[in-house]
Amino acid sequence: MDWETLDLTQQLTLVTNVIMILAVIVGPIFAVWVGRILESSKDKRRRQERVFTTLMSTRGSGLNPAHVEALNLIDVEFASTKALDVDIRDHWRLYLNNLSDTAFAQVHNDAWSQENKKRLVDLLHVISKRLNYKVDKAQIESGAYLPVHFKNVQRDNDTIRFAIASMLYNNNGVIPIKVVSDIEQNQSDEVQRTPVDYKITEELTQRLGEILRERIEEMASTSNDSNPTPDK
Repeated sequence: MDWETLDLTQQLTLVTNVIMILAVIVGPIFAVWVGRILESSKDKRRRQERVFTTLMSTRGSGLNPAHVEALNLIDVEFASTKALDVDIRDHWRLYLNNLSDTAFAQVHNDAWSQENKKRLVDLLHVISKRLNYKVDKAQIESGAYLPVHFKNVQRDNDTIRFAIASMLYNNNGVIPIKVVSDIEQNQSDEVQRTPVDYKITEELTQRLGEILRERIEEMASTSNDSNPTPDK
């Protein structure tokens, strides 16, 4: 069949049939391709939101493991060449540089802490703009809630950890243990309590003595049975 021999109606019909065949073949493939692109975009958006919400919820506790993990994901989740993503990574580097300035922190701890807070606020504000959240800097800075109890727990944990580390260091990795009774404690105010101290009552001390004597007698009896007196 020659194209030139066909009239206009036949040519239009042929073109229409070809288009329909292509649509049947290509349509599903195109739909799957577009669907994957949309799903990938949504998944990326969810990961970026997870980073942002984690940082927002832990912004009052910089030592929280979830906070640290979210910070380290910024370079991955905002890695495009878009202007806002580049701005986010730049703010993260500024914040990281200040966090890593331990020499300045040891000399000017208050100023270092305030600068960290400022740079974190700037970082979170840039991320909020990237994700179209209506959050201003004042909300980010003053809207965090951290109960005093959490601060006390963190302080106590640090104190205990430091005390144990110091004790292990000063005693070559050994934890000294001293056992004292109530009577011994009451009779002498000069008894030095060690960091790890087990307090034993008078009744328990007496019972331990009885058990020890019974054990010695049992061992002595067993020894006599196993070594009988030879016949004369």
